[in-house]
Amino acid sequence: MKKLNEMYVVDLEPDEICSGANITRELLGIIESRSIEDGHKQSDEKQKELCDRLHTLITQVDLNWRRRVATILASLNWISHKLAVLLAQDEIDVACEILLRSPVLQDVDLVEIVRRKGFEYRLVIAERPKIGADVSDALAMFAESEVITKLVRNQNAEIGASTLDHLISVSRHCTEYIVPLLERAELTTDSRRILLNKLGSHLTHQLSGRFDHEARLFRSVIKFISDQMDDRQGPRLLEIFGAAVRKDGRVAISLLEAGEVRLFFHVIACWSGLPVDQVEYLFSQNNLKIIEILCRSLNFESQGYLALVCRLQKASKDAIIIPDEQEIIKSYRTMSGREASSVLDRWKRDGLGFPVSGVDPSKWGAGQ
Repeated sequence: MKKLNEMYVVDLEPDEICSGANITRELLGIIESRSIEDGHKQSDEKQKELCDRLHTLITQVDLNWRRRVATILASLNWISHKLAVLLAQDEIDVACEILLRSPVLQDVDLVEIVRRKGFEYRLVIAERPKIGADVSDALAMFAESEVITKLVRNQNAEIGASTLDHLISVSRHCTEYIVPLLERAELTTDSRRILLNKLGSHLTHQLSGRFDHEARLFRSVIKFISDQMDDRQGPRLLEIFGAAVRKDGRVAISLLEAGEVRLFFHVIACWSGLPVDQVEYLFSQNNLKIIEILCRSLNFESQGYLALVCRLQKASKDAIIIPDEQEIIKSYRTMSGREASSVLDRWKRDGLGFPVSGVDPSKWGAGQ
């Protein structure tokens, strides 16, 4: 007995008609012929006939066969909606390629899958080349940070204003997607300000003994700001972030460790109130007393100051000559914050106004 179709021919024996071997054999015949590849050339009727047959066959084969068919059909725009949905609702190993690439699936299908299926399905859908606002809304409702991070990184995902506002409001609990949110083109300046303030507050809280756990997030943020520095909004973003993060030597060190020297100077300028070029000049002198005055005026803790000095010594071509670490800390603690702040105020008021090289900065006291 022969089953005939203008697109494929498979020999069937009478006792094979209902067997599993026959089903896989027929399916293999369809796959190995050009039936699927040439499907777009066929009439609507022939396309429907093939899709109906595939729909029947794949419900009777194992996962490996279903996955194989799904991978072949994933990017085709002529397969039936019913067939695409069947595969999209299958096990995730089968559904993955269809969910990711199928142009046949509609937003309503995806929303249904988001609501009824599990995390793995939502994770794949969040990476689709095109996502409508309704799908984004449904994904955001589950508050799964990994899914939301993929969603907000997907610049082809349409995210409505209300969903963006919601994500911003809960971002303090899900800091993983703050940076991707900052990169969204549709985000307003006010929204970016809110996000940076939230992130700064979060990092300030985490600095107490757990800063190393936040290092990757911090580097991501400063890279984002660094990329924006040549843009009109860059300095403003840095100003907001610098104000949100407390004055801490570990923040400054992290900037240097990330290779963000320019941002290091900008953050110190933001904290101190000095112009950036003056901050650069002060640090270029490799003078321990200058650094001590500047850090003391910013209320850096002694260990943070010491770590910063050591880091600057490693980074500098003309190494800072530093005495014993205990002497550094003793000297730092001896200087009062008020005295250092007074010197900083003079620098801000009068400008540097002196040749730093060859001058003993210890003489620049509060009463001078």
